[in-house]
Amino acid sequence: MSPQLPVIDVTPLLEGDSVRSRSTIKDISSALKDLGVFYATGHGISQERVRLILQHTRDFFNLSQEKKARLSYKKNEGYRGYLHFGSEQTAGQVDVKEGMLFGSECQNMSLMYGHNVFPEADDIPTFKEDIVDFMDSLNELGKVISRAFFMEFEAGDSFFKSAFNPPFYIFNLWHYPSNSDSSKFGIGQHTDYEAFTFLLQDDVGGLQVQKKDGSWIDVPPIQGTVLVMIGDAIESWTKGLYKAPVHRVKNTTSQSRYSMAFFFQPNLETVIKPMDIPEILKRNFVPTRKDIKLPYHYGQQLYKNYCQSFGVIEHAVDSTTIQ
Repeated sequence: MSPQLPVIDVTPLLEGDSVRSRSTIKDISSALKDLGVFYATGHGISQERVRLILQHTRDFFNLSQEKKARLSYKKNEGYRGYLHFGSEQTAGQVDVKEGMLFGSECQNMSLMYGHNVFPEADDIPTFKEDIVDFMDSLNELGKVISRAFFMEFEAGDSFFKSAFNPPFYIFNLWHYPSNSDSSKFGIGQHTDYEAFTFLLQDDVGGLQVQKKDGSWIDVPPIQGTVLVMIGDAIESWTKGLYKAPVHRVKNTTSQSRYSMAFFFQPNLETVIKPMDIPEILKRNFVPTRKDIKLPYHYGQQLYKNYCQSFGVIEHAVDSTTIQ
């Protein structure tokens, strides 16, 4: 079955081929302006490494509940660690999934910064080293893809250097068990908070993206690709010229589904406001995520979103007064 989304070879971007990159950047811009998502090939991450991290993911979630609970995100700052079933809700409904959350390391423990935790090496040898190495590779890919995206705009390079200095990221491992209840989702319909999402899936499937007419299309895994999707930050910077795609996951198969999501984000101190470009400034902006009010402090808004997702809204930060 042919994919319903574009498949774009990003090799020229990684190789620094300025001539061929112009065509690639146009293709990326067109795909993201249409549905906000595309499959990337030529991304430089081998299938062997993807298979290794997927196997680490399965091995982690197959650990005893006691061992996973020792790493609970509730024991750590910055939403790092094991996310047990029932921890998170989306679109007003509890997600049918468990996860393991990692992110940028920093000594500053405020807001979304924290220290990563890992299972014991005796349980999963080389898990920590492989995860850290994989995050580094995805972070570099994020820099390349995001810089290419902003090259479509005048002063895009300077804008990128300012907003992502340095970038912040979160990396999640997910386990979606088989679910025969058609009213429940692994994760309900939502947009991602961040600038770019890079998703790698196993071969089970279950991801869907909503089209502009409200219908849903399947986004099946394609071996050798990374799925690239924009989030609320891009939508806000462009006042909806590029819309963050609404998506969801439902696993109705008889198998568990495993995936890995890397969220490439601006620096937490960045203030998100429309880019100073006439085409963007004149737009009437109706955000897909209704609680977004421009401008906003990225780190505070991200923290607020996580607090709401995890049912800790009393700790959410009011970022509506940012100028």
